[in-house]
Amino acid sequence: MKMKKLLFLLALITTSGFSLKAQNPLLKFRINGIKDTTVHLAYYFGNKLYYSDTSRADKTGTVIFGKKKTYEPGVYAVVIPGTRYFEIVLNNEPVEMNTDTSDLNGKMVVVKSKENKLFYDYIQFINARRLESEPHREKMKTADSKSKEFEDAKAKLAQVDKKVKDHQAAMFKDNPTSLTAKIIRLSTDPEIPEPPKNADGSLKDSLFAYKYAKAHYWDHLDFSDPRLVRCPFYHNRLESYFKNMIAQVPDTMIVEADRLISKMLDNKDMFKYTVHYLTYTFESSKQMCMDAAFVHLAFKYYKTGKAFWLEEDKVKKVIDRAEELAPILCNVAVHPLSMPDTTMKWQRLYDVKAQFTILIFWDPECGHCKKEMPKFAEMYAKLKAQGVEIWAVSSDRNDKWFKFIRDNKMNFINVAIPEEVYSNQELAKEWLGKGYTDLKSLNYRTAFDIYSTPKVFLLDKDKKILAKQIDADQIEKLIEFYRNKEKK
Repeated sequence: MKMKKLLFLLALITTSGFSLKAQNPLLKFRINGIKDTTVHLAYYFGNKLYYSDTSRADKTGTVIFGKKKTYEPGVYAVVIPGTRYFEIVLNNEPVEMNTDTSDLNGKMVVVKSKENKLFYDYIQFINARRLESEPHREKMKTADSKSKEFEDAKAKLAQVDKKVKDHQAAMFKDNPTSLTAKIIRLSTDPEIPEPPKNADGSLKDSLFAYKYAKAHYWDHLDFSDPRLVRCPFYHNRLESYFKNMIAQVPDTMIVEADRLISKMLDNKDMFKYTVHYLTYTFESSKQMCMDAAFVHLAFKYYKTGKAFWLEEDKVKKVIDRAEELAPILCNVAVHPLSMPDTTMKWQRLYDVKAQFTILIFWDPECGHCKKEMPKFAEMYAKLKAQGVEIWAVSSDRNDKWFKFIRDNKMNFINVAIPEEVYSNQELAKEWLGKGYTDLKSLNYRTAFDIYSTPKVFLLDKDKKILAKQIDADQIEKLIEFYRNKEKK
C-alpha cells in the first residue's frame, strides 16, 4: 500500500452515529521489531490521515489503545517510527493483532477481530492473485496480439479475474453487515453486461458501456453510512467520478454535484466531505470557466447556512469569493466599463460593435505583458477586418504606457484611469456626477478580479464572456471555434 502523508492536525471533524462509547473496546498490537517506542493511531477522513491517539509500546513491542479514549468506526492506521504503518478496520469490537516490522502486512496475524480477519484475508488473497496474474500480463506484453500465446495468456488472466470476482461475491453475501465488506464493495465497479446488438452483430449503442458504468457507478455505496467517509475508498471513487466519468463542462458538473449531494442529505459526515471536496476542486480547477461550479456550490450550500462544519468567518470567506467571481463567469455579460483613452476621450466598452471583443487588463511594467501585448497588436492588424476588436485597460497612465503603445503599433482601443483620480476625491465625484464613468469602472481591479496581469477575456457581440484566463496564442483558435459554433 502506498504511504500517504500523515497529517498530525486536530481537524474539526463532525461525526455522527456508530459511537463506541458504550463498549470502549481495547486495541492491542504486538509488533516485533520495536520496543519502548511511541506509536500513533490515525484515522482516515477521505484520503488523508489525521491524528487520533498516542500510546507506547513496551519492551515486548506490545502497544494498547482505547484505555481512555473511544474511536469512531472506520479505517485507521497504526503508525510506528519511521513513518511506517499498517491499516486496521474499527467497528465496535476489541482488536488484537500481531505483526513484524520486516513485513507489516505480510506477517500480520489477526488474533481477535472479525473485521480485521476478513480485511487481511482479503489483502492476502488479492496479493496472491496479483502474483498469479503477473506472468500472464508479462506474456501479453511480449507476445504478438494475434498469436495463440497471447490468447492463452489472456484466457488465464480472465480465469484469475473470475477467481477475484467470485471471492468478492462470496464475501459480500456471507458478510452483509460487515464494515470491511462494505468498504471493499465500494472499491469495486458494477459488472457491465453485454451491450445490445443489431441483427448484423453491430452495436446498437457504441456508448452503452460508458452509459451503463456511469448510471451504476454509485450502486455499491450506502449513502446512509457515515463510516464509509472514514476510509480512503470513498474519496478515490468520488475523485475518479468527477475526473473520468463526467464531461469537464461547468453545467454538467453542477448537475452531477447536486444530484450526488442530494443522496446524502441525512448523512452529515458524507455531506460535509463531499461538499467540501467538490467546492475546493471546482475553485482550484485549471479548467476554463469551472469557477461557475464553485460559485454554484458556494451559493447553494454555504450561503444558505448548510456548511455546519465551518465557523462563520470561514463561511463568509467562501461566500465573498463566490460573489467576487459571479459577475465574471463565462456566459455572463461583463460590466459596461467606461474609461478615457490616450486623448482623454471617454470610451465605453458597450459602444464597441464587433462580433468578438478581446478585453485585456495589462501593465506596461509587467514582463509577461511586454511579451503578450505585441502579439495582440500583430493579431489585431489581421483580425480587425473580420469583426474583432480589442479594448485594452492599462494599470498605469504614464509616459511608458504611451511609448509602449506607439512602439508596438497598438492601434486598438487603449484606455487607462489617471492615478490622480484615486487621490483626488473631488475629481472622482465630478466624473461620477457627470456620468462619465461609474464606481466599478474606477475599481475595475476588484470588479474583474485582477490580481495579476495580463488578464484576458474573449467577449461575444453582447459582451458575454466566452473565454478567460487565456493568452494571445489561444485567441485565434478560440475565435474560429466560436465562429463555427455559431454557423451550426
